Amino acid sequence: IGGGLGRLGQSAVAGAGSTGQFDPSGIASFYNPFEQQVVDQVLEDVSKGLAKGDIARRAQAVGAGAFGGSRSRLQGEELAEAAARGAAQQVGAIRAGGYQDAARQAQSAFESQQARQANQANLLANLGAQQSAIGGALGNLGLSAAASDRATAGQLGSLGLSAAGQDLARGQALGS
Repeated sequence: IGGGLGRLGQSAVAGAGSTGQFDPSGIASFYNPFEQQVVDQVLEDVSKGLAKGDIARRAQAVGAGAFGGSRSRLQGEELAEAAARGAAQQVGAIRAGGYQDAARQAQSAFESQQARQANQANLLANLGAQQSAIGGALGNLGLSAAASDRATAGQLGSLGLSAAGQDLARGQALGS
């Protein structure tokens, strides 16, 4: 019974541990380690695209006879601003997706761990109940054995009194 109570106590502790809240501070360990490489590749691709676009724009300006004009410079600045906005949007989307994926994985890992801990609490509670049942059965066997011993002692005592009475009667008969 004591073992059963001990297991029930362990079950209570394990069960209480499975009720904790998710702590988002551990999300960082779930980030994709290759995310920065993806961001760097996007920035490189945007840079190459900007360079190709700028070369094409200048060639077009030269072909139109507007080499080196302020209009060409303004178009170049607009192209660079558009490329920067596009790159920022792409990088932002990559980072947001990476964070959401890491948060989802961290939450899933936390929930799996909590479920394992709750299962452990159930197993310990079941083990405690089994140990308690075994203790109760052993106690009943002990009571049964004690009752049997008491009955046997009573029977032996009766036999002893009967034998003593017979001996007394024989002694009295011999004495007479």
